[in-house]
Amino acid sequence: MILNSYKYSEITGTELMKKLKKFVKITQLDFSVVKEYLPLYPDRVYRNIYEGGLMGELV
Repeated sequence: MILNSYKYSEITGTELMKKLKKFVKITQLDFSVVKEYLPLYPDRVYRNIYEGGLMGELV
């Protein structure tokens, strides 16, 4: 999960959101899983998830 998210960390804007939303849907990822591993995420990955509005997709 972290590796895939890190791969997306170099992408920005609409393309990033599109790929992350697809990833969340395919993997059926929810916030309970993300919350467990959140401290392990590199700062920029967490920032992309939070600032990109993806937290709403996970809850």
